[in-house]
Amino acid sequence: MDARPCPGPGKPGAPAFRLPRNTCDTHVHVVGPFDRYPLVEKRVYTPPEATARDLENYLRISGIDRVIVVHVTVAGTTPDITLDAMAQLGEAARGAVLPDETVSDEQIAAWHRAGIRAARVTGFGGAPLTEAKIRTIADKVAPYGWHLLYMSLGAEEWERLLPVLLDLPVEVCVDHMGGRLYDFDAGIDQPAFQSLLKTVGEGSIWTKISGYYRYSSDQSYPWPRSLPFAQALVDANPERLIWGSDWPYPALFHKPMHATAGPIDWLAQLDVSARNLERILVHNPAKLYDFPSDSTEAQADG
Repeated sequence: MDARPCPGPGKPGAPAFRLPRNTCDTHVHVVGPFDRYPLVEKRVYTPPEATARDLENYLRISGIDRVIVVHVTVAGTTPDITLDAMAQLGEAARGAVLPDETVSDEQIAAWHRAGIRAARVTGFGGAPLTEAKIRTIADKVAPYGWHLLYMSLGAEEWERLLPVLLDLPVEVCVDHMGGRLYDFDAGIDQPAFQSLLKTVGEGSIWTKISGYYRYSSDQSYPWPRSLPFAQALVDANPERLIWGSDWPYPALFHKPMHATAGPIDWLAQLDVSARNLERILVHNPAKLYDFPSDSTEAQADG
């Protein structure tokens, strides 16, 4: 596998765009320290360290109150690094693990007590994703109210697995706006994106406004080619969207790396009401990841 090195995040800086209280960044990773959490030998990229302390600093400077630590594939399937980061961050953190079909109910129960609320399923960096694996994991996590995070590898896989994803006993959220489904440079009329848009619009599936700097041929801020895709999703159904920065931006190989404020300030380009933006940043992730509700969430849902 190609394990070429990639740069880490730029120095944290305060964004110009002010986030609402209880904003949740639903997609971050922790990498290292490598003396405790070495990278797996079989990996597709080699990131620098981005520790829980670094993450804590990014959240503080950015004005983000809640966070979802998503287990990263280069750390393998054992989620100790993710669980430790969540413990350091406390009640403001939830997590997503990368289980296999053999995971026990006792293990899922322990992860649930630690704050895990999602199981990630993807063929990225590993064996192809099968219907059997998806159904087995979904059945195991359903009693705990978890959802599946699905990271697609392309339109063909999406077409094959969509009937499965729509027939599970759990909610499903598509990572990174389904970015590997389609070509960000080819516009929103592509069949694969229209398929995703339809499922989001019908409320059948969730997706995450994230990774919008990854897939466009022009990877420089403010990523104009990705904006129409995010806007179409917002217009289709803001009640089925969440947002994530993807800090520390793994698997990007261009330099210089964008500033950490970039994925936040990019949100200001969206044509979305303050009410719906607060749904996306605060209330939707609170519902999906089991954070405590408050009076403002009740008002938004009323």
